[in-house]
Amino acid sequence: MTSKEIYKEELIKIYEDQHQSMESTINYVFTHHNKLPMTFINARRDLTDSDKNDVIRDVCYQF
Repeated sequence: MTSKEIYKEELIKIYEDQHQSMESTINYVFTHHNKLPMTFINARRDLTDSDKNDVIRDVCYQF
């Protein structure tokens, strides 16, 4: 799996848990950073801001 795929997969899980609220999802990622899977943390570090924005856009618009 690529970093982008790992990031997207975990972000979708969080998004679903946060009742499809991207604002809550972003807040959750920042406030629970140390509790997230290491694969997600590493993927997050590897991606550029542009890549992360693309994934967030994909997650938001899939519904």
